[in-house]
Amino acid sequence: MKSINVGLVGIGSNWWERYEPVLRALRDRLCVRAVFDHVTTRANAVAELLQATTMGGVLALVERPDVDAVLVLSPGWHEHALLDFICSKGKPVYLGVRPVNDLLSIDHLHSITVLTDTPVMPEFDRRYEPATSRVQELLASRLGRPHRIGIQVEQPISVTCPNPTLPLDLFVELFDWCRYIARTPPASLTAVADSDDNLSGITLRFHRPKSGDEPVVAQIDVRHCSTRDIADSSASAAFAIEASGGRIEFSTQESIRWQSADGSFDEELSHDRGAVEVMLDHFCRRVVGGLIPVPDLGDICSGLRLADAVDESLRTQTTVEFARGL
Repeated sequence: MKSINVGLVGIGSNWWERYEPVLRALRDRLCVRAVFDHVTTRANAVAELLQATTMGGVLALVERPDVDAVLVLSPGWHEHALLDFICSKGKPVYLGVRPVNDLLSIDHLHSITVLTDTPVMPEFDRRYEPATSRVQELLASRLGRPHRIGIQVEQPISVTCPNPTLPLDLFVELFDWCRYIARTPPASLTAVADSDDNLSGITLRFHRPKSGDEPVVAQIDVRHCSTRDIADSSASAAFAIEASGGRIEFSTQESIRWQSADGSFDEELSHDRGAVEVMLDHFCRRVVGGLIPVPDLGDICSGLRLADAVDESLRTQTTVEFARGL
């Protein structure tokens, strides 16, 4: 595959750990030509490392004729006006931070990307992490179609945050993952709360992919646990999938356990490619005209609508139906 030239917008606090190693690994296919960050010294350091040019403004970076696509890698640089401008130039965008704050604006921007045929790919790590990739292989080759997905989320309660709520971005990520495994749109959602009115569970039922198939059911259970430190307040999750030919379990993305009629197996996946490398690889393939499917802003909109449905279900104590899916 031929190399593509990109402009880098925003460095971010996780640059050295998350992105720099991947860009180094993909340097034969993805060449950074220009760098912009509001901290000039940081932009200069990264530009020097990548043998790129430091730009004085993001608009100038986008308008460079040698920039084929744009990587937006830190918060604060995915504003709708900026994305609208980039799309107007017909340049694909990779979003390292998903915008999840405004459904109407994101939906409008998604319409623009469709009309202009401009790929805008937000990150959905869980789709591309090693455990998920192995799950897809096992379902396709050994275990058959899934019929139940279970996710156990642990949401810490700290002294400074006694009434927790799952972050909206986590909602979007988990809903997207369930749909990715089910391979069909959701048909209904039911949410329930515990005695303290904290969210305790969500049940998603998906449309039947074929006539006669049983619908896939996803159950997301939320367990609230105590912590003394607000720094430890991020949620963690464990996953289980029951399929026609067996069961898969994992709580990290570097190992899984699966069972079938042939026995029980533990697999170590730490040497597999990480999610960021796979996502940037797929983005490159789309930029050069490949048809490989990748996430888009419509997937974020679907997740936000499901998050709204959780609120509706809790408020009305009913199941929310999606006649046409999401």
